Amino acid sequence: YTGCSKTTMANSGRPGIYLPDEQTGKTGIFIHAGTSQSNSKGCICIQPDQMQKLLANVPSQNGAITVVVTNPAK
Repeated sequence: YTGCSKTTMANSGRPGIYLPDEQTGKTGIFIHAGTSQSNSKGCICIQPDQMQKLLANVPSQNGAITVVVTNPAK
């Protein structure tokens, strides 16, 4: 995913990373903190401590982030 940005999610006020996603027909998805599948609602949830580390290490400029999603089990 290219053109990603650090943001605050409007519906929940959670900090997150916005991923533009034209493939699903949605306006985009988010990476945000969550501890269960029910936290997702179609987003990518990661443990809260990992989200803090991620946000601390990504630039704030809009569109400056490229996200590569992989499956470490493969």
